[in-house]
Amino acid sequence: MDEKKLGSLTKSAFKDKVRLVALSDMTVHVVLEDNSIWYRGFSLENHLPKNEDKDSFTELKIWKDQTEAEKITQLTSGAGYTLAVTEAGNLWAWGELFLGAIDFRS
Repeated sequence: MDEKKLGSLTKSAFKDKVRLVALSDMTVHVVLEDNSIWYRGFSLENHLPKNEDKDSFTELKIWKDQTEAEKITQLTSGAGYTLAVTEAGNLWAWGELFLGAIDFRS
């Protein structure tokens, strides 16, 4: 990924087209045309993997086996959680605030 400065704006050039974007007050998640998920920002309640802050885009791997990957059709994010809905109707969630709200611990 290249970043090009345009005055006070920054253009992030991913290898594929951006399909979905979800913003929270501290993070941004991006789904590309190839269904890969990228994130950056400050982790709150395990919102980002290993609860680590990232100042550059890093790929998030949901599926251990990419042959089982489901196309993400919706994406939303808030303070301490992100939700992704797949074409198959499955909900993937990360971040302790959401998981705690449904009484589930990862």
